[in-house]
Amino acid sequence: MFQISLMAKINDPENLNGKLFGYEIRYQNPVNTTLASGRYNGNIAEVNWNTANDGVLRRYNYRYDPLNRLTCNSKIIRLWH
Repeated sequence: MFQISLMAKINDPENLNGKLFGYEIRYQNPVNTTLASGRYNGNIAEVNWNTANDGVLRRYNYRYDPLNRLTCNSKIIRLWH
């Protein structure tokens, strides 16, 4: 069986716990399913990231057309303390 391993997370962007940077790629399980649906073909549905400098959690959602071309992205920023 052939399996593809994809990088999904570097640290935890929602809880840095003393780390300088957190980055998470979500393929099948986006938080905002109204903005982006889960992708099961390797396309990215959502990206979350945060830095210790400002403590702001940033979230980007992505949508694709039937030919898997990127059509839209949404940026959501929320304060995280």
